[in-house]
Parts: sequence; C-alpha cells; structure tokens
Amino acid sequence: MNHAGIFEEFAEALGRAYQMEELNLLSDFWKGTFRILTYLCNHQEEEVYPATLSDALHVSRSRITSSLASLQQKGLIETEGSQKDGRRVIVRLTEAGNAFYERKRRDALQYVQRLTEQLGEENLAELTRLVNLCVDVAEKNSGRRKK
Repeated sequence: MNHAGIFEEFAEALGRAYQMEELNLLSDFWKGTFRILTYLCNHQEEEVYPATLSDALHVSRSRITSSLASLQQKGLIETEGSQKDGRRVIVRLTEAGNAFYERKRRDALQYVQRLTEQLGEENLAELTRLVNLCVDVAEKNSGRRKK
C-alpha cells in the first residue's frame, strides 16, 4: 500500500474542502465562540455558568471568559448573578443571539439539503459513517473517550 500517495490525496482533498465557503458555514458549529452559542441554545432551560461551558466544551476558563466578553459586546449573550449562589454568573442567549444562531443554523441546513440532493442520502450517510469512524479511531489513538 502506498501510504505516501494516499496521504497526499487525502491532504489535497481536505485542503480543497477547507477552502470551501459552504464547509466554513458548517464548521462554524464546532469552532470557537459559535460552540458557546450552540451550547447555550441547546441548554436554554438550565442555568449555565462559565465553568459549565469550560467543562462541557473542553476549553480553558480564561478562553471562555474572553469569548463570553466578545459575545456580550456583540449583544449575543447576557450575564446575570445567580440567585442560588451570588458568587456565580449565569450566561444566556439574548434575543439577538438566538436569532443569529437560528439564521446560521438555517443556512447550514439549507446547505446540507443541497448536498443531500446532489450526493444522495446513501452517499451522505456513508460519508457521515466514515467521518465518525475517523473520529472514533482518532479518539482511541489519543486516549480521549466519547462522552
């Protein structure tokens, strides 16, 4: 097996994919501050603290603090003191944050719909299976476990 040739072809394909605007639209969901918005959107009925975000997203507390300041400055989140524990701060989406998240989510879903129409459901399901397999192997090799 020609591992070098396979690597070159794989690296070239990934490089082309990362240059696509549409893939960047999807990748927003797992990168940077958008991960915080996604978490907050999915946990709106809970009290979410900065430490909760840090633990759930595997991001340092200082990075979370910086990201929250940026999101708050943009009007996408708000913070308030916890009534249960005055030392803690609760983080939640603003209406603008919810609207921003939903707009990005809608755009991403439209892209996936177009992709499904062009690739077909079976091929997209196979691609998803292979990506999950790659992640599983990478997690196993790195010692990280799925939660």
